[in-house]
Amino acid sequence: MTEPQKQPEEGLVAQQEQTLPDGAEPATAAGTENSPPKGGEAPPKPRKSELREWAETIIIAVLVALVIKTFVVQLYVVDGPSMEPTLYTSDRLLVNKFLYRLRDPRPGEIVVLQDPTRPARELIKRVVATEGESIEVRKNVVYINGKELDEPFVNELVTKREDIPSTTVPAGHVYVMGDNRSWSQDSRAIGPIPLSKVDGKAFFMFWPLSKFGQGPLDQSRTYEAGETAK
Repeated sequence: MTEPQKQPEEGLVAQQEQTLPDGAEPATAAGTENSPPKGGEAPPKPRKSELREWAETIIIAVLVALVIKTFVVQLYVVDGPSMEPTLYTSDRLLVNKFLYRLRDPRPGEIVVLQDPTRPARELIKRVVATEGESIEVRKNVVYINGKELDEPFVNELVTKREDIPSTTVPAGHVYVMGDNRSWSQDSRAIGPIPLSKVDGKAFFMFWPLSKFGQGPLDQSRTYEAGETAK
């Protein structure tokens, strides 16, 4: 009698024995350790070398610093006596280079500007008058729209006395002067300054320590009568 053929057990794969030629290896079933991974998993990427990571970090830091210096805040060191006694040579301060993209300079603010006569040089001065205002200097006393200014921050050791006839500041300009009126090249000599030449506002001093913080930078414009400019 012929014996009944056995059926494969449930859950197992029936395999037929194959006769292979000499030297041939059996085919490998999918999913064994010699086959590529299933499920679309990519092989792990090689890690960046430590040197490359440092180089990328330094490059990014330099670019960020350049953007901040060019468009936001920059460190300046005072060189010269034109702003004494408010600022002295070697004083260090920060200048906001973004503020005047939002608004115009105001009277009493100390600004850094490009020297119209020497483009490579920058000056630091105080805004005395803005567009549309008339300014006049008589015996080193400044008059804005006919009113005498009260300027307690100005150097009292005046050695030069000169008169400036009444002048109206044109649109898009500011009139600047140094606090040391005897030793300052400012709008009295080079005229009103275009706003495009004003780089920014001095707003923070960190050297010397006695002036750390805002220091004696901002001075609201006041008149002898006690009226404060708006």
